[in-house]
Amino acid sequence: MPSSSLGSTLNRKNPLAVIKAFRQAYGDTNNRILLLKLLDPGTVDWARRSIEECIGGAANIRVIDRTLTDREMVGLIAMADIVVSLHRSEGFGLVPAQAMRLGKPVIATGWSGNLDFMTKRNSALVSYRLVTARDPQGTYDFPNQNWADPNVEHAAAWIRRLGESAELRQRLGSQAAGDLTSRFAPELFARRVRGLLQRGDATL
Repeated sequence: MPSSSLGSTLNRKNPLAVIKAFRQAYGDTNNRILLLKLLDPGTVDWARRSIEECIGGAANIRVIDRTLTDREMVGLIAMADIVVSLHRSEGFGLVPAQAMRLGKPVIATGWSGNLDFMTKRNSALVSYRLVTARDPQGTYDFPNQNWADPNVEHAAAWIRRLGESAELRQRLGSQAAGDLTSRFAPELFARRVRGLLQRGDATL
């Protein structure tokens, strides 16, 4: 299950790569479902059309484009077997972090801000090549900078591998939950902030 904000641009969030990887992994089989959660679906008509064209009417790919409450979004993540993010760049990676905290295995591009908490031990990191950052929506169009182009074949292999192994999903998810809990537990965060304030290293 990937979550993509069209307001954050189609190229950066890169849901088309997720669709392609899923179709490579499972084709039209009806016992595997890709659920795509879209945010801001009405903001960019051509982006939504590109997604529908990529889906190509596949019955095993579903789209949720209504606004969900925080509780509903957490519930949706909790229902998923695997969460996928084939982003080209990421500031933090809230959905992968939420999924990992819930003990879900996450497949994600092995590049950008999500590597602050994702490792080869707790995640399925996808290989990539760096390409010029081009964004038709203009939000992230930086011709002198690069972002990642994740390897769709590698992502498809991870989808198949995790999809066929409940033991691997459990093992990766448990490691992810433990790592996220130890790194981002509220009491640990409060302790770090208190230490920074006491040393004068933080500005509020």
